[in-house]
Amino acid sequence: MSVFKRGRYYHYEFEYRGRRYRASTHRRNKQAAQLVSPNEKKRLLDEEQGFVVGKLPLFEDFADDFLLYSKNNQAA
Repeated sequence: MSVFKRGRYYHYEFEYRGRRYRASTHRRNKQAAQLVSPNEKKRLLDEEQGFVVGKLPLFEDFADDFLLYSKNNQAA
């Protein structure tokens, strides 16, 4: 994995499974930019293993299912 400066920001570049990944780190500090590249590769590995990295689901996403469940399983 290489980190190089292009314009004002550092960019990373690496190859994974025969595909080239290259993007901006949006960092101006080289040490901070070097931390971004391994994180991006880890994200690719996690996605390959089926781990979804992102925001947590909200209650509103499951509210209808919850209300239906609670109505059907209400104690008498």
